Amino acid sequence: MDYISRNHSKYLLMCHLIFVCKYRKKLLVRFEKEIKQIFLDIAEENNFGIIEMETIII
Repeated sequence: MDYISRNHSKYLLMCHLIFVCKYRKKLLVRFEKEIKQIFLDIAEENNFGIIEMETIII
């Protein structure tokens, strides 16, 4: 990832999202591929990248 430079600023914005689903775990497992594709589509439409995406069931 490269820093974004503007006239008076230079930045690199990163975000870490965690979805906690105590009672919806089965739904996340069942729709894992669809949910990932939705996030990838949103990233492409809004011109940002996803470095890593995974589903962990505990």
